[in-house]
Amino acid sequence: KMIISGGCRILQDGTLEFNSHVWTMELTAAASTYTWTRQAATSGKSERAGHSAVMVGSSMVVFGGYGLSAKTSCATTQTASCIVSYYDTWRLSVSDWSWTEVVALNPP
Repeated sequence: KMIISGGCRILQDGTLEFNSHVWTMELTAAASTYTWTRQAATSGKSERAGHSAVMVGSSMVVFGGYGLSAKTSCATTQTASCIVSYYDTWRLSVSDWSWTEVVALNPP
């Protein structure tokens, strides 16, 4: 099974749209076509792109990335100062699609 989360796209008006969606694809050798399925993950992790993710047992662990600042000025006019870096860690349980923040001291 392939699992992805988050991402960013540029809209027609040039603004950025970040998301925290979780998608899966079953990768079986017998399949002739593959289909993406959006999972109903709980909220928690900020919308982001450029993060790192690894599978650890039955969880996907996500670290860092970047997203859009919550500043009200960034809702209408996006500039480089509207992009923020994240240094947090989150765990997604693939059994119930719930996000839990992992408190880690001294992030890289």
